[in-house]
Amino acid sequence: MSQELISKFSNFELQLAELKFACDDPIEESKKAIALITDFLDQIQMILTTHQFNSLQDELDYFKKD
Repeated sequence: MSQELISKFSNFELQLAELKFACDDPIEESKKAIALITDFLDQIQMILTTHQFNSLQDELDYFKKD
């Protein structure tokens, strides 16, 4: 898996963990978690649409865990 993707996922996990401890209101926590998830998915979509893959296998290899 690309180092950039690993870094983004680690940051995403950290933000979700911090959110769990920072919010006392479950509804507010849920809203913020949804926003974080949406942002993370947008980042993944950006990678998929801007990265130049030469083949389907290249794309699969890019997202494989090393």
